[in-house]
Amino acid sequence: MTVNSIFAPGTYCCGPAPVKAIREGHTDVKYDVPFVYGEVNADKITWLVMANGSKKNILSDTNIVGQNISTKAVGSNNRQDITDQYKHPEGSAKERATYDEAVKRVTDLKASETPRPNVHMKVSLEGAPLNGADIRLKLLLKSDNSKAQDLTLKMSAQVMRYTGNPAAGVWNHTADVQLQPKTEQTLPFTVPFAAYGPNLLDNNCIKVSVIATDKSDSKEAYLAEKDVVPHSPTLKVT
Repeated sequence: MTVNSIFAPGTYCCGPAPVKAIREGHTDVKYDVPFVYGEVNADKITWLVMANGSKKNILSDTNIVGQNISTKAVGSNNRQDITDQYKHPEGSAKERATYDEAVKRVTDLKASETPRPNVHMKVSLEGAPLNGADIRLKLLLKSDNSKAQDLTLKMSAQVMRYTGNPAAGVWNHTADVQLQPKTEQTLPFTVPFAAYGPNLLDNNCIKVSVIATDKSDSKEAYLAEKDVVPHSPTLKVT
C-alpha cells in the first residue's frame, strides 16, 4: 500500500521491489524502490514558517524513521527484526554512501547536508512522570557560538492523539535567557497537572516543545521536543 491509497479510491499496490536494491540505494530499479527507500530512510524535518511565508529548517531527525522493521517469524507469532535487510547500520559510513548513491540515481542534484546549528537543545524528564502529578522537565542549552546570544524561549505542551496529531494545546510559557559562548545551561520547568489532566486522552501522550529564537535575528530559531507518557499510579488493594 502506498501513501496515496489513504487519500484516493481504488486498488493500490507496492512493488515488486528488490530488497537488495533498497538496501544499496539503487533507486533507478523498478518498480517502487524510490518509494520504499524513502519509507525506511526518510528524515523527519521540522520547518518554521515565517510571517512572510518563507520556511526555515529548524530540526532534522535522521534516526526516527526506519527503526525496528519487522515481519512475522516463520512458525511462531514472534516478531522478527529485518531492519538490516533494508538498510545499513544507522550512522555508518556505508549508510551515508548509500544515501548519496540513491540521490545520484534519481536526480542531477547533489545530496545536501542540513547546516549545523549554533545552539543545541534537549528536553529531558526529571524523574518518571506520573498521571495526577506535575511533570518536571529540564531544558539543556549548549552554545557553539563565539558570542553571547539573547534567546526567547517559547515552551508548550500538547495532548496528542494516537495518530501523532495534536488534540489540544494545554500549556504555554515564555522565558528569556542569555546563553554565553561555548557554554551549557540547564533550565528546569514544569507542566502542571491542572493544565494537562482535564485534556488527557486514553493514550496518555503529551508532546512538550521548546522553540528558541535569537532576539537579534528572528530567522535564527532552534527546536527541541519530548514525548511524555505519564504512567497511572499503582493501585494497591488491601
